[in-house]
Amino acid sequence: MKLLRRGARGALAVAALATVAGCGRPSDRRVDASTHAAAAPARDAGPPVLARTEVDGGWGFAAGDGRMVVPPAYEWVEPFAEGLAAVRRGGRWGWIDAAGNTVVAPRFVDADGFSEGLAAARDGDGWSYVDRTGAVRIAGPFERAQPFRCGVARVQRARLQRLGARVHGSYEVHEGFERDQYRHPPRRVPDGLDDLALAVLYGAAVDDLNFPIRHRWDDAPQRLREPQWEEHVWQFVDARGRVVRAWELPRCGAFPPPPPVPADLGARLAALHTVPDRTPFFREVEDLGPPAVPVVVAALVDPRRAVRRDAAEALVHLGDAAVTAVPALVAALDDADADGDVPFLATWALGRIGPAARDAGPALRSHRTQRPHLVDAALAAIFPGDASP
Repeated sequence: MKLLRRGARGALAVAALATVAGCGRPSDRRVDASTHAAAAPARDAGPPVLARTEVDGGWGFAAGDGRMVVPPAYEWVEPFAEGLAAVRRGGRWGWIDAAGNTVVAPRFVDADGFSEGLAAARDGDGWSYVDRTGAVRIAGPFERAQPFRCGVARVQRARLQRLGARVHGSYEVHEGFERDQYRHPPRRVPDGLDDLALAVLYGAAVDDLNFPIRHRWDDAPQRLREPQWEEHVWQFVDARGRVVRAWELPRCGAFPPPPPVPADLGARLAALHTVPDRTPFFREVEDLGPPAVPVVVAALVDPRRAVRRDAAEALVHLGDAAVTAVPALVAALDDADADGDVPFLATWALGRIGPAARDAGPALRSHRTQRPHLVDAALAAIFPGDASP
């Protein structure tokens, strides 16, 4: 974002030197060519476009006739957008209107222009989005935050994959993790899963199934206490901060139509257990959304256990986009997988689908004795607010 601010800020602005009547020598003033070129408004085009202008080391705005409209009292200014301009004073950023009145007092480490009523602003924790009063509307924090277009904005999240965090003498697991990304000998635990598989389950339960789990910190394996890896994820969010998946993006000029389901998607799913890093495939399926569900469901009855397991995991990633897979997932609860992975993942997938999976309630209850924690979490997600779903 804002390449000017990341290094040669002002380099473009000094590329064009302009002499403006009544404001001293030519070298006293520098005008940003990018905005000054458009400073002369067309007839009936509304208020004039103001050019960013430097005078004696201070930045302000000048009209097309050279008249200073906003005094050069700022360390840097951004172009006006939706009637407001981001300005820096005292090392902090805020916004002013076209008359130079302060609308949001400078208090942010960095800031961008407004688009669709929101602007990206950065404080010590990262980027968020604020409204025209400076109130935070999308908290983030994001590593990067781009302008809104067609109701959505592209953001980057930094996720430090820390499997455990100390909480009052106990630990709870954060984030969701790919089951394929650990390669450790299993340490058996009472419900039959190794400790990192439990991290997968409990991390997703906290985020997706409203099912917080805590354990004694003294019992946590060492690798749950240390950061494992870091991931930088690009996503789209809407004006409420909800993540918008690729297949949900608005069909407007800013975004191309969704790609078709590749003809080899099923073949690649069938071979997935031979691929060391399966994350790109699961992300591709997430981006494809509902059109990919029939291909994945077909693999859910494959005679090979590994293929059925990977199909069930793909449905976990699809979340509520996999609503048409509910009957197949109910059938998968009785899968003959000796390790129990397929029923485990099918239960998880039904919970992620949420209320649209209500028809799965009786089947899930009948399997509660095998997977009580996960079944309870899934039922709570499918029947929110029901004390006894």
